[in-house]
Amino acid sequence: MKSSLPKSAFGILSGHRIRSTRERRSGYEIATRGSNFVVFRSCDSRRYNYFLPTYLFIPPAPGSLVATAHASLDPSYDAASHTFWKENSQLVGEDLLAARRVYRVDLETLTRFKATLAEFVGTHNFWNLTIGRDHHDPSSARVIKSIEVTEPVVYEGSETQWISVVFWGQSFMLHQIVCFSSYQAACL
Repeated sequence: MKSSLPKSAFGILSGHRIRSTRERRSGYEIATRGSNFVVFRSCDSRRYNYFLPTYLFIPPAPGSLVATAHASLDPSYDAASHTFWKENSQLVGEDLLAARRVYRVDLETLTRFKATLAEFVGTHNFWNLTIGRDHHDPSSARVIKSIEVTEPVVYEGSETQWISVVFWGQSFMLHQIVCFSSYQAACL
């Protein structure tokens, strides 16, 4: 059985150039060539690690379509009162992008984000993130064992602040986790 990755891609993934098939020794090779290994039966959980720039926590621009829709659902919502928009309301284009990159999330927002994510630990029905599934379909239920959010970090060579969100749980489809993370950031 041949590996589905070309030699060059496999070399990049393993961190060095591969010269022959005999030299390949990795978990990937064992998993793809193992006689009885079936992911659906052998793996009971997975970890998904996502890096999010903290400027995702800036509310939509005051007067934008999203801000207007949010205000129609919650009359107390006021994007203009957020510190970022108080200081940067006149910026547009590249200046606005630069201001977003140097934005630093406050402790209150990060705490709210962590608390919101913590509510999803356990077994929940994610039918609305599953294409073609009915609300009562048991295959739409997923288990999240834990969700960890790291403290914000600014990496060398970047001015953007990042957080890491690690989901540990039952197998999710990629779009489910991406949607799930996006919804949580948007709900703050």
